[in-house]
Amino acid sequence: RSSVIPLRALCPACLSEYKPRLSDIKRGLSLTCGCSSYTSSSLSLEMVQFVESLGLGAVLEHSLGGWKYDVFIPGRNLVIEMQGLHWHSNDLSKTRDAKKRQEALKSGLHHMAVFEDEWVKKRHVIESVLRSRLGVSSPSVSLRPSRCRVEPVSVARADALYEAHHYIGASRSKVNLGIVHDGNLIGCVSFGRPTRKSSHDWELTRMVMDPAFRVHGAWSSALKTFVSGYSPSSIVSFSDNRLFLGAVYERIGFMKDGDVPPDYYWVKGGRRMHKSGLRKPKGCTITETELRESEGYRRIWDFGKVRWVWKPSL
Repeated sequence: RSSVIPLRALCPACLSEYKPRLSDIKRGLSLTCGCSSYTSSSLSLEMVQFVESLGLGAVLEHSLGGWKYDVFIPGRNLVIEMQGLHWHSNDLSKTRDAKKRQEALKSGLHHMAVFEDEWVKKRHVIESVLRSRLGVSSPSVSLRPSRCRVEPVSVARADALYEAHHYIGASRSKVNLGIVHDGNLIGCVSFGRPTRKSSHDWELTRMVMDPAFRVHGAWSSALKTFVSGYSPSSIVSFSDNRLFLGAVYERIGFMKDGDVPPDYYWVKGGRRMHKSGLRKPKGCTITETELRESEGYRRIWDFGKVRWVWKPSL
């Protein structure tokens, strides 16, 4: 009888108090106050189905060290967390998610985290990233470098490619070097002035290839072209720990130069926005956090970045 008496509980999604019944909780029901519609669960199921379509096994709700991970791929020692924007934007999520990642890495597993809006709006891009992490080639045309040209392309042309195939999207960078095949832009690497306070004179801001093509040595060739034209003393770039290991930077001659701590986005109404696009109005005297929270925004955190630096060889 006690199992049907309502309990006082704190919703893990929005941190408000609600009154579930113990019997429902035991059945896997009433796990939130109703503010979350279990979107994360459906995202996880979709991820499992995609991984299985690649011929790999995948496990839902993998238990490790007292934590549960959304998706586990045993054949690749990889756990994937599907970061629902509502569930992962409360005050506890930053610490909780960081501890889960550390537990996975400590146990010898690789870790990826996919934001809900990325999977919903740019699923084909995330699938391409995941194929690369899993070592599963996508159906593509393999081209010799001699069949492609590295040439300057316009900001508009470069950004159209990034919007189609890069998980962040447009770069609006000063220098854009395209990988061009038969007059078609199939890849691009872009450079601009560093977006963070930096001692480096250039930043590699974007790099992407249309997954329908593979061009061996494309990025080394593009970097060589940039260096020849602009004689940089150093180039800095960053790989996102949520999705990447940074191996491409090592292949083209960058060296690891340290770690960048986790950063955050603002979330409201199912939308994730970078903080740079939400600047405080002139004359505002309260903090950014006070302002955004008063407007109904909540923060969702990433897992930091790795900083990479290229310098000319002596």
